[in-house]
Amino acid sequence: MVGLALSVGMAMTMRKLLIGVQAWDAETLICVALVLGVSAMLASYFPARRAASVNPTEALRAE
Repeated sequence: MVGLALSVGMAMTMRKLLIGVQAWDAETLICVALVLGVSAMLASYFPARRAASVNPTEALRAE
């Protein structure tokens, strides 16, 4: 919710740069949320997959 409010606020301040897009344009906000969500999932998937392949006893023994 905070991100949504900040994005709308930033869009309103950059109104001159947004040609043909309103600050409250739902399609733009949904697309941005989807792009950020997918990129966050991909950014966390690869390290999690690598961490899941490590044997826990070997990892604890190494520390």
